[in-house]
Amino acid sequence: MSDNQEETEHVWNCTLVVRGKLPEGADLPMREVLRMAVFHMTGSYPDAMFTNWGGKLSPIQLKIVRDRQNEKVSGNH
Repeated sequence: MSDNQEETEHVWNCTLVVRGKLPEGADLPMREVLRMAVFHMTGSYPDAMFTNWGGKLSPIQLKIVRDRQNEKVSGNH
């Protein structure tokens, strides 16, 4: 990178859908795996990581999830 080029902040969004119950602290192992994956790819850890289980799906995302669930039920996966 040249001296006059600004570093770009890259923000990656990921939506994870899990049906059923989750144990308390279920996000911690996933956060650690992501943290280590970023380190292995870049040689440094993420500057910040924000996660929560309170996300909402957009109508398109919800349709995709429901379609996949219906495929599993009908055996077409």
